[in-house]
Amino acid sequence: MTEKNTMSKKKFYLFSLNYIMGFGFIATIGKIMELHALGLVAFMITSFVVLCVALAFSRAADAYPDALGGSYYYAKKSGGRHGGFYQGWTQYIQGPILSITAPLFLAAILKEIDPSRAILYDFLSVGIFILITVITTFGYKVSLKFIAISSILKWIVLTVSVGAIIYLAAHDNAFHSNWVGSTKVNAITFTGAVLAFIYAYGGVESIASLAGEVEVQKFRKLLLKVFFVLFSIYFVFYLIFMGVNMSILNSGNVKLFQKIFTVSMGTAGVVIYTIGIIGNKMSARASNTITTSRSVVVLAQDDYLPKWIAKKNKKGEYGISIYLNSTISIIMMLLGLLLELLKVDDTFNLILDIGLFLFFSQYIGTFISLMILSKRKEVAKIPVWEYIMYLIAIVIMVVVLVIVMVPPITGQPWQLKNTIQITSLLGFIGAGYVIWGIHALMNKKRKNKAELAEAKEEK
Repeated sequence: MTEKNTMSKKKFYLFSLNYIMGFGFIATIGKIMELHALGLVAFMITSFVVLCVALAFSRAADAYPDALGGSYYYAKKSGGRHGGFYQGWTQYIQGPILSITAPLFLAAILKEIDPSRAILYDFLSVGIFILITVITTFGYKVSLKFIAISSILKWIVLTVSVGAIIYLAAHDNAFHSNWVGSTKVNAITFTGAVLAFIYAYGGVESIASLAGEVEVQKFRKLLLKVFFVLFSIYFVFYLIFMGVNMSILNSGNVKLFQKIFTVSMGTAGVVIYTIGIIGNKMSARASNTITTSRSVVVLAQDDYLPKWIAKKNKKGEYGISIYLNSTISIIMMLLGLLLELLKVDDTFNLILDIGLFLFFSQYIGTFISLMILSKRKEVAKIPVWEYIMYLIAIVIMVVVLVIVMVPPITGQPWQLKNTIQITSLLGFIGAGYVIWGIHALMNKKRKNKAELAEAKEEK
């Protein structure tokens, strides 16, 4: 094993589970539960898509174990510089966009407790997560310690939440009524749940980018093991959840767990839950420093962005990219605060959907890249059954995106949030191309200036 490997198999396994599990599930399981029996269908569809993602990324990681950038690298190999940049930029910008959801989620909890101080809680929540973001810039070792401490807090609260749900399920015994209970489900509600629940698995694609730093020969088996452990835990949790009387909770995805803690433990439960959410996002923010900041490094190394972004500090860390990523995340949080102050309806789900649109875009791009590389025989031949799974996953994601992004297709009205989502999505993607274009122009000017200077010297 080469010296560059910095993670043992066990450390990677634990890091992955800790990185993925937690906030995403808490924030989105409510949308699955609202569907009653159809929730199981949505759960399985989302899990199938993520299984395909795990298969694709693990196959690519085994083929290119030393490649930095994950799906960016595969897109660059199959689609050239333009295909590579689109995949690389959309892969990177997901992190800063989704960082907006953490303070929005915390603010929603605090407002439920004391609605009269809503604006104060908006500012307080953003301030807390800006502080957390700043702390995670202190270096790789500090981030790992931060992850360890906050993870202990997160897992304690998650364990308590499981106990609370088991208690409520045993008390309510509502499995049958939840299973056969009727609920109005239209195409947007169903596909919205499929899209949202992807967040529960968010990070599967990110950890694949660390393949070259793990002491294992077959990364594919390790990543698939991570997926099946996640799936098993989520599925068992979902089945237990089905025993809880959802009509008593009567809450959407943002406040569902808060209601569970309130019903089972009263005010003390809300306090425990709030601490847990903060601990969970502390851990996620620190983990994000390790993964997301590396996504922008590869873009700089390949000259889409200024090369100084990819410089390492004395500790051998990508210090500049960490600072840059944290700064962009803070700006995004402030934008989220602005939306809240402007009273934009359901800001949390609005932002969440934008981030998840980019998730789907990244997944579809990776499937296409792998199929192209397999046809060129640059990666191992993809078995027919796996190829078919990729195609089915692509169709599912395209259908979900079209229905969610263009409501009139299913007879639903176009809303302000749809306009904000589309324009924001195009704006975030377009910003990347503007930055690349400016950098390319500056490079061209420097090159022309150098050529003129050289020509003068020759004369």
